[in-house]
Amino acid sequence: MPYNVALISMPWPLANRASIQLGALKSFLNQNLTDIRVVNIHIFLDVAHNLGISRYNAIAENTWIAEAVYAYILNSELRAEIVSSFKKACRSIPILRDQCVEDIALRLKSLHEKSSIWKVIEKADLVGVSICLAQLASSLYFIKETKKRFPEKKITVGGSAVAGKLGQSMLENVPEVDFVINGEGELPLLNLVKLLKNGATDSENGVPGLIYRDTTGKAIFSECNQIESLETLPVPDYDDYFLQLSRLPKLHNLIPGLPVEASRGCWWHRATPEAPEKACQFCNLNLQWKDYRYKTAEKVANEIEHLASRHATTKFFFVDNNLPLWETDKLFRHIEKHRRSYQIFLETRASVTKKTLLLMRRAGVEDVQIGIEGLSTSYLNRIGKGTTTIQNIEIMKNCEELGINNISNLLIGFPGATEAEVEETLEALEYVFIYKPLRIVKFWLGYNSPVYYRAKDLGLKNIRNHPKYRYVISEDLYSNLELMQKDYRFDKKKQEKIWRPVVKKVREWKEFYRKTKERYPHIPILKYRDAKNFLIISRVSYDSPESECFRLRGASRDIYKFCDKTRSFGSICRKFPSFPEKDLLNFLNTLVDKKVMFREGNRYLSLAVNIDVRRFCS
Repeated sequence: MPYNVALISMPWPLANRASIQLGALKSFLNQNLTDIRVVNIHIFLDVAHNLGISRYNAIAENTWIAEAVYAYILNSELRAEIVSSFKKACRSIPILRDQCVEDIALRLKSLHEKSSIWKVIEKADLVGVSICLAQLASSLYFIKETKKRFPEKKITVGGSAVAGKLGQSMLENVPEVDFVINGEGELPLLNLVKLLKNGATDSENGVPGLIYRDTTGKAIFSECNQIESLETLPVPDYDDYFLQLSRLPKLHNLIPGLPVEASRGCWWHRATPEAPEKACQFCNLNLQWKDYRYKTAEKVANEIEHLASRHATTKFFFVDNNLPLWETDKLFRHIEKHRRSYQIFLETRASVTKKTLLLMRRAGVEDVQIGIEGLSTSYLNRIGKGTTTIQNIEIMKNCEELGINNISNLLIGFPGATEAEVEETLEALEYVFIYKPLRIVKFWLGYNSPVYYRAKDLGLKNIRNHPKYRYVISEDLYSNLELMQKDYRFDKKKQEKIWRPVVKKVREWKEFYRKTKERYPHIPILKYRDAKNFLIISRVSYDSPESECFRLRGASRDIYKFCDKTRSFGSICRKFPSFPEKDLLNFLNTLVDKKVMFREGNRYLSLAVNIDVRRFCS
């Protein structure tokens, strides 16, 4: 008989995306073992079908709203507080405003109790549960329910929410969990399956990358065990996801996005506990990785084409923290050769050039999240981005020009941020109303982030689990588990106060952009048309019946086009030696005053987008 493994993903991943964790693990196990049967069960799909995908995804997009649903089932003594916090959190979300967490929770409890998945679990020799963002309460519910029904079942958990010491604390405090995979799962899960398949009842001898209990019940920690080369990995297996979709009447017409992976880790993240300053200070996305590994451009492009053909979808999203810059141009040239009209999402750094963005756009990249985070260079230095304000504005402009939807963030409230940095941010905001608005994201302290290790030096005190977890898990677990989101004492009230003008300004930005695009949906707000020996710059606004226009002729036109990318004053002087420096400086500053050019120090950037560029993007 084959050895049966059931891999589980509970709510709340977005329902229109398959689980790369489950897909990658199933594919790897099947590649390396015979006489094995792996079934991936996306329980979140059943929940999305039950609630409706719009309501499901609205819940999934807010971590604490999502965690509250299964917390209500798990913690009868906390239900009054959960009802109150859920209602408060949903006020600003129209589709959830009238929802009651009790109704949703009891509805899902009934769904799970009657589910046919328990027949699959009954046959499984090993049950694996992937626990990532917003899956803590739902996974604990499933784990406890599984052990209640089948006490003999071996359960292992893995994922970013249980990496490192988070996982060790899980094993120490949740008796229903038998093993925890620390970091990436392929090798530890493979070796665990081999061990159990051969008749072992536990992991006494130790499996690298697997946290287990010894004969005394003590949790034994193990460092992560990673695959040396990602080139050896098979294509993720998403067949079970599509099979489930086909059996759900309300979802079977859904065209999902498929996750793809070009790399693991982040080449910018060089931080260690001993040298935590060498990375984005707030980021703990590399919790489960060590070092940076990547696939060749050819392999990634071939995986995308294989998945597109097999599952008849054009939607893909890269799960990489940071694509390998040295492979990126080659990768998107390969993808473009597929001659398929893809819809691709990815994350990247602000250092990506317009040339690379154009290659991405031609290959099908429609949405990007750029690591912008700040519009003050001193603030960007504080948070470890290694970028500048003018660099961030340049890539915002390039996305606007190429028709790429920029869904990036503006991080506020980082510990120690100054009023001067806030003022610099406000000044920069005056120049970017012409581009897609950034989303305000408030700083939160993440376990294992560089700032977590620098807490003492920065003055952060009384670091503890975030108090919102008190409404997710029991008081005993809250006190003893090591959890992902942390709270601290320092300058939070001060930060909230000094960033209020930025929050207000971004709100105004969103309103201006929305209204202007409603009135002028097909043109950029600030654009130019080039006519060889002159160009015309025009600006539109929702509250103005006519465009604001003016011409730049001859050398003035040439200078503006030269500054299409960031240029130093010295380089402009060298390019246009016939211009007296004083006259050149006056001309540039006039453009800055008109807000058609941005200046940072001695560097200049033209802000109007070339209306002609988009016609060459596809």
